[in-house]
Amino acid sequence: MALRILGVDIKGGRANFGLLEAGDDGEMWVPLEPRYVELADLFDTDEVRQVATQVGALLSEHNVDALAIRKRATKGKFAGGAASFRMGAILQMASAPRQVTFITSQAAKKAAKDRALPSEVLAYQRDAWLCALVGMNG
Repeated sequence: MALRILGVDIKGGRANFGLLEAGDDGEMWVPLEPRYVELADLFDTDEVRQVATQVGALLSEHNVDALAIRKRATKGKFAGGAASFRMGAILQMASAPRQVTFITSQAAKKAAKDRALPSEVLAYQRDAWLCALVGMNG
């Protein structure tokens, strides 16, 4: 069975997904639904549980082996907010026992130089695709 890595790019309370599968011919983009999950109220326990359940179902349904999440800064001008860190924690907990790797912006930028964005990848999935690519080859 081929290795499947889910790339994740978190923007606030929204996690955008991109799924890659490693095969004999290299990496292949795998279309999936949902393409993102959103946490509108990070203080609503039921909503947090619902998002965790959605993520767990997505990972199982698409036979995901590992996650590659874009790393967010914890300090400074570009630091992530509370919602993005909450979403990151939800993803980590829902993905157990799968491996979770954090991808730096520098690694994603380097991967972007080497590869053209596949035509089936939507613009908002670009960074998730890059994370999956780095996670796959990393």
